[in-house]
Amino acid sequence: MNGITEPKDCKVVGFLSNFEVFTYFKEKKEESYKNYKQAQKLKRNTHMNTVTYETLQYLQTTPCAVQTKDAVEMYMNLIQPFGLTKAEKLTILNTRPTQPVDIQAIVEESEERLSEDQINDLIDVIQKTLPPIPSGDEEKSDQGELSS
Repeated sequence: MNGITEPKDCKVVGFLSNFEVFTYFKEKKEESYKNYKQAQKLKRNTHMNTVTYETLQYLQTTPCAVQTKDAVEMYMNLIQPFGLTKAEKLTILNTRPTQPVDIQAIVEESEERLSEDQINDLIDVIQKTLPPIPSGDEEKSDQGELSS
């Protein structure tokens, strides 16, 4: 074998949102800073360090970086009436669409399943519950204000 351990009897039990993955890796990183032995163990595991770093770097640029547990729970409750599949709910949560065309691309057979008003209502729910990801310009202006 090439030194890589293969997982045994892995079964998919569900899907995770980007928010859940982001939270998990953030907590693992914070734990490693608090626990010296854990940090030393992680230092030896360069593959895991790379996965953690790359995952956090990517997810920091997505909507999950500014989502909260309460916001996600509210979103999940408010979209129940739309009859979306689990995969559609998750994709919307992960991408935070803002235009009807985005919803139509995510929801299978959206023309038959959702009216124009329902699509607009869904966008309203998304905008009310899921915070927008800060743009690079906003971050730069915030940093400029802090250094002034």
